[in-house]
Amino acid sequence: MASWREIKKRYDLGPRRYEPNWEITRVAGWQARQHPLIFGPNCTTLGFYWHARDLMGTEGLSYALFDQPELVHDIMEFHADFLIEAARPVLAKTTVDYVCLNEDLSMKNGPLLSPRQYRTFIYPRLKRVVEFYKSHGCRYFAIDTDGNPEAVVPMFMEAGVDILWPLERASGQDPVRLRQKFGKSLRLWGGVDKRVLAEGPAAIDEHLRALRPLIEEGGYIPTVDHTVPPDISWPNFKHYMESKAKLLRGEL
Repeated sequence: MASWREIKKRYDLGPRRYEPNWEITRVAGWQARQHPLIFGPNCTTLGFYWHARDLMGTEGLSYALFDQPELVHDIMEFHADFLIEAARPVLAKTTVDYVCLNEDLSMKNGPLLSPRQYRTFIYPRLKRVVEFYKSHGCRYFAIDTDGNPEAVVPMFMEAGVDILWPLERASGQDPVRLRQKFGKSLRLWGGVDKRVLAEGPAAIDEHLRALRPLIEEGGYIPTVDHTVPPDISWPNFKHYMESKAKLLRGEL
């Protein structure tokens, strides 16, 4: 707890955290935009589990959930306050279209903490953060987590999360099945199996065609389910992008 108190002092919410003169150089463009505006690039808005794991490591956090619950509660509460107060000056000047909270709290077969632990330590703080952003004009709130988060997805939705990403196929995250399980109120983003992209044009087209019902239904953005690995050739990736464009036009 003592080291955490020292770390907290470094979370300065003063003007130096922001781009110099941002209110003069940025706000007018944000307000006049003709494109979606995200609150921060990918992997810059850290979620609750991700932030705590960065501080303690996966093993350390796993033990702390049992052995130091007061510390974990304090870390989560502090992070919720930080996510709100760091955004407040910006959201007072402009709306944003969505925010993506990067969590990575799951492995292949399930979350790295139990649903009970998630509800105890993270859910109330997530709900508070989502409510703040949406009350200040944010339209969509997304959660990014690799692996299989299905055991805690109902709590994401209960807290007000709209979008799940990236739907990692190696962890069984089939977007068609997830739509059937969670309904259309959970928008889906990702779910294109990166492994298939290495197999060639015929396999890519077959894989994309299976996503057509979701495209037609709406509330789904097909993207690769993680970073594109080096075994995917440029011709294969180019074919994927061209075929996806056809899919979105209803031509595949």
